[in-house]
Amino acid sequence: MSSETKKRIVRNALYNNLSSFVSKFAAIAFTMVLARLMNPEMFGVYFLALSVASVVLTFSDLGVGGALQRYVSNSLGKNDKALARSYSRYILRIKIVLVMAGTSSLFFLSGPLSSFVFSKPELTLPLQIVSFYVFFEAVSELMIHYFVSVQEFKYKVLKTVFFQVFRFIFVPLLVIFGFGAEGALAGTVLTLVLVTFILAFLLFRKHLYLFRGPVKSIPRRKLFTFISYTTVYMVSAALYFSIDTLMIGALLPIEDAGYYRAAITIVSAFIGVVSIYQVVFPLFSQQTGDNLRRTLRESFRYISILSFPLPFILALFGEQAIKVLYTPEYIPAALPLAILSLLVIETIGSDLFTTLLVSQEKPQIPAYIMIFSMSLNCILNYVFIINFGILGAAFATVVSRYANTLLLGISLKRALNITPAFSSIAKPLFSSLIMFAFLWMLPAPHEIIIGIGEIIAGVLVYLTVMFAIKGISKKDFDIVLSVFK
Repeated sequence: MSSETKKRIVRNALYNNLSSFVSKFAAIAFTMVLARLMNPEMFGVYFLALSVASVVLTFSDLGVGGALQRYVSNSLGKNDKALARSYSRYILRIKIVLVMAGTSSLFFLSGPLSSFVFSKPELTLPLQIVSFYVFFEAVSELMIHYFVSVQEFKYKVLKTVFFQVFRFIFVPLLVIFGFGAEGALAGTVLTLVLVTFILAFLLFRKHLYLFRGPVKSIPRRKLFTFISYTTVYMVSAALYFSIDTLMIGALLPIEDAGYYRAAITIVSAFIGVVSIYQVVFPLFSQQTGDNLRRTLRESFRYISILSFPLPFILALFGEQAIKVLYTPEYIPAALPLAILSLLVIETIGSDLFTTLLVSQEKPQIPAYIMIFSMSLNCILNYVFIINFGILGAAFATVVSRYANTLLLGISLKRALNITPAFSSIAKPLFSSLIMFAFLWMLPAPHEIIIGIGEIIAGVLVYLTVMFAIKGISKKDFDIVLSVFK
């Protein structure tokens, strides 16, 4: 991989991860505020409604966003703006139909869903409100897909900043004024309305050529084949990533959904910080052969360096984090958090392997694997939730997700003869274990400042070991510094 390509990956990763950092940690702060303004039941209603919305959002996309990124970025890589425009306009028409269908379906089916699926009629109005959330979130995310296609990741940061700022203004105010979970959801919708209009203005001002001008004939059958497989994958993934919360809402008291969501929010924050799959997708789409193999290996190495220490830190400091971020009332989320922290490592493999296969027009492979692992996840969740509650849900999710990543890795080797280097796993894992042993010997912190100091000391130990075993080199830091310069 060339030095310029590495710089591009690092630069785009910095934008992408800055967006995720702001988004996820603002989500923690937001959740912390809501946890203090709402009781666990109201808190559970708010996040259960958003979990339903996330499933509907998937049906409002059905792989269209991935297809847009793949074919527009590939066309622009060939310097063919007319072809990029042709794909853009055709896919946009498909997206409009899907968004309208998803929004209207959720609005009119909110009553039956509340009464017959969740046995909670009080969910009807929240689900009707989040139907508008589905519309504006789908539109704003489509615009982000356009920006990602042209490798302008700074607009992800912009969307995140505006969304978090507006949400912190509107949602707590409506809750304080006594509108409860419904007010919180309405504030979230209002936030998305403002963000959508801002993104639309910026997109049309900078990239109007993607919508206006002459078009070419495109291979529609090939496009629909790609979309059909990504649809299977996206639908399965949406159920996969939401089924634990949905089944907890259906099988357990509503406050358990709030506890579980509190744990998921923290884990998702750390996953978001290290995720780079959107960064490498345009690059994967434009590469083949040895260049593709080197890009995958380097991407996996960098993301492993960042990811492996995080679950160990979460496992040791999770309970303290729950107490600080939420209230002592949310301590039941501590054990699920320790188990779910393992998803930070799993996600780097599943995201990169899936992205690589899809970029090489092999979406059928992750689609079939996702169906299997989703089915496994449903079975395990049902068995373990009934017997072990939210702790069982966490265990079921981790087991099925690791099975998914293992199958993806095997399939990647067979389909493209590409695998990450063993040292990219062994060295960060060894260094993380040394860090864990060091932190384990330290006394449990009773103040925030002491806890932060211990974490910083642990990170320094991790980096020292990585340097000693040549898991990190001076060249890696030089690349990062050159991007900032």
